[in-house]
Amino acid sequence: MGPALIPSADQLTLGIKAENLTTIFIQDGSDAVKKQVVDNYRAEPFIPFTNPVALTVANFGKVTKYYIHTAQDHAVGLNLQKRMVVAAGIKTTYTLNSSHCPFLSIPMETTTLLQTIAKEPPVK
Repeated sequence: MGPALIPSADQLTLGIKAENLTTIFIQDGSDAVKKQVVDNYRAEPFIPFTNPVALTVANFGKVTKYYIHTAQDHAVGLNLQKRMVVAAGIKTTYTLNSSHCPFLSIPMETTTLLQTIAKEPPVK
């Protein structure tokens, strides 16, 4: 994503060049969905990318976590996703053969998977 990133002058937001949006986030989406992404895209706050996060065992640690890998993700590659899962201690993972935005490119498969996860008993 590096060359496609556009930091604001005040460093408060970080955007993506319009011509790169669909290839980075939703290359497998329909033309209509790609148009919606381009038409509705807004730059993201920059602070979450630069400020450290403090997680506690009492809060983050006691919540059952699941991860859905997006196998064709151009924003967060599969290898990085796998490293994030290990670092977060996530035990239960799934994979969708999709871009970064499976809720837009394959909404029915994503919904079905989320319903499956919702029915699973929490891992202790």
